[in-house]
Amino acid sequence: IIFSRTDSFCNVLRVIFWRSFFCLPSCPEARLGSRRMSYNDAIFAEKLGKLTNTQQSIQTLSHWVIYHKKHYKEIVATWRREVAQGSRSRKLMHLFLSNDVMQNSRKKTADFVVEFGKIMEEVFKEAIALESVQGTTPFRADLLRLVDIWDERKVFSPSLCAGLRKLFTAV
Repeated sequence: IIFSRTDSFCNVLRVIFWRSFFCLPSCPEARLGSRRMSYNDAIFAEKLGKLTNTQQSIQTLSHWVIYHKKHYKEIVATWRREVAQGSRSRKLMHLFLSNDVMQNSRKKTADFVVEFGKIMEEVFKEAIALESVQGTTPFRADLLRLVDIWDERKVFSPSLCAGLRKLFTAV
C-alpha cells in the first residue's frame, strides 16, 4: 500500500519520526525520556526501598542496575548506604541483589565485582553483628550460602571468600 502526503497515516509517521529524532530538550517528550533513562542516586535508593524478596523483583532491579553500569561506583556507594540502614531482612535482600548484579554483569565488566568486593567484608561484619544480637540461624545460613556461591562460581577470590567465612567463626 502506498500513502500520499495527504494521508493521515503518513502524517502520523512523519510526526513520530520528527519527535523521536529532532525533539529539542525543551520539548516535554525529551525531558521525560532523559529523566527515565538517566541514573540518579535518589531513584536508585527509592527502587532499593521498594525491593521485595522475590526473584522477579531482584532480577528486575538487577537488570536496571546493569543497564546503568557506567555509574557503578555511585550505585555501589548508594547500595552500601542503604544496606547500613536496613533491617536484617533488607540486608539479605540487598545482598541477593548484589549477587545477581555481580553474576550477570561479570561477563561484560568486572567493575561491579571489584567495587562490591571492596566493601563486602564490612557489610558482612555488620550483618553478622546484627545476627548475633537478634540470633537467627537461617540468616547465618543464607549468608554462608552466598559465600559458598561466590566461591564456587569464582565471583570473588578464594582469599576473600575465606575471609568472609572466617568472620562467622570470630563471633
